[in-house]
Amino acid sequence: FLKPSSAVIGHLDNIIYPKIVDNIHMEGELAVVIKKEARHVPEEQALDYILGYTCANDVTAHIEEDRGHTRAKSFYTFCPLGPCITTGLDPDNLKITSKLNGT
Repeated sequence: FLKPSSAVIGHLDNIIYPKIVDNIHMEGELAVVIKKEARHVPEEQALDYILGYTCANDVTAHIEEDRGHTRAKSFYTFCPLGPCITTGLDPDNLKITSKLNGT
């Protein structure tokens, strides 16, 4: 799915609810931070392009007529990231937990 740069905000910034949407969900994700342009990278070299990892909030608007996720996930402010980038992480051995208002 697509998360355009206009969706990216800081981890404590406010998510703006679009007027056309009344049902929004969030999901915690591990974000991979890429350090340099990558194209047609062989799998064995993929880790050479990763700067580190951070927390991401994958915000999604549930739109009745939307058949894909591009529009639903692409609204302004729908990708809070952070608060920091970490390195030396094993992304295959993580437990990711999401909380909304402490729950």
